[in-house]
Amino acid sequence: MRLKEIVSYSLDHGVVIDAFAEISLDSIELVQVEAQVSGATRESFQQYAEFILLAAAAADRE
Repeated sequence: MRLKEIVSYSLDHGVVIDAFAEISLDSIELVQVEAQVSGATRESFQQYAEFILLAAAAADRE
């Protein structure tokens, strides 16, 4: 797949990536990397955006 096709597919269907990496030596943790990436389709974002904004506003009031 070309990059253009991958981006187009991702925007159409949404993407979720969750990664975790750890480097250790003799049970001593040297480096730990954690990444979470998510993306939603435009339709999904529009469907839930109002709910998310209302929930965030309610949480700010507390």
